[in-house]
Amino acid sequence: SANQQIARYAGRFARFAPISPVRSLSTTTPPFVEIPMPKLVPTMEDGVLSKWYVGEGDELQAGDLLCEVDVYGLNEDHKTDTLTLLIESHEVGYIARLLVKEGSTVRVDHPIGVMVEDEDAITALK
Repeated sequence: SANQQIARYAGRFARFAPISPVRSLSTTTPPFVEIPMPKLVPTMEDGVLSKWYVGEGDELQAGDLLCEVDVYGLNEDHKTDTLTLLIESHEVGYIARLLVKEGSTVRVDHPIGVMVEDEDAITALK
C-alpha cells in the first residue's frame, strides 16, 4: 500500500501538499475533475512527477495519495536542492486518466490526471 511505501521513504518527504482541482462544465461528457500540477513553493514554475500511487480506474477517497512531485532549484543558484512532496486527493471518485508519465517535467497548473465521480464514466473519457 502507499502508506507502507511512505514508511520506507521516512524522512525523504517534506510535507503533504493539497491540489486545487478544476471541474468540467461540459454537457457532452460526464462530469470530471482535472487534477493540475500544484504550485508547491512560491518560486515553482514546474515539477517532476516522480511517482504515481494510483492507476487508471482506481477509487479514491479524500486524503489518499496521488503522486510524488520533485521540485528542483530551491536555493539561490536555482540548480541544487530538491524537495519531494506527496500530493494527496481532496476529492472522492475514480481516476479516469493519468495524463503524465512518471519522470515527466510538468508546468504548474498543467493537468496531470482526470477524476470522475461515477466509475461508469471512466470509459466515456477514454
